[in-house]
Amino acid sequence: MMAERLNRWARALAWLALLCLAGATLVTLADIGLRALSRALGLVTGTPPGLALVGIVDLMQLAVMAAAYLAIPFTFAGEGHVTVDMLYLRLPYRLQTLLRALAALLSCLFMAMILRYGIEQALLVASYGDRSATLGIPLVWYWAPLLLGAALSVAITGLQGASLLLRAFAPLR
Repeated sequence: MMAERLNRWARALAWLALLCLAGATLVTLADIGLRALSRALGLVTGTPPGLALVGIVDLMQLAVMAAAYLAIPFTFAGEGHVTVDMLYLRLPYRLQTLLRALAALLSCLFMAMILRYGIEQALLVASYGDRSATLGIPLVWYWAPLLLGAALSVAITGLQGASLLLRAFAPLR
């Protein structure tokens, strides 16, 4: 029940990550189009030249950061990371399950360390009131997707690891 709820959250965040990437792509295309139109109309003056979107770097950094960390929990939920199947599939079932448990628990530890570091940095950035260079977006917003994705990843991988450990040591039927 809990695993299914976490998986639904992971799926929702993955869709949000996709929307971030789509938004970043559309903003980039709009900027390219406006710059091309500026050149065609002879409006190439100033910085940025002619018709261009201001703050595109700020928006792109936020969108890419959000997309990366919002998609991570979905990958963990589907156990979609790389494995070496030609070796793994030859192992006995219990050893396969134990290796999956170990991988999940190590992933949990790694994401917990990212979460801890991310919280420290987000609090530091928030206390300073730092903002992005061009648009003035509070930099704490750049840390929010990392914290959300890392926290959900910790929950998913921790639950997976515990479940797989129980399965690895359960009596065979």
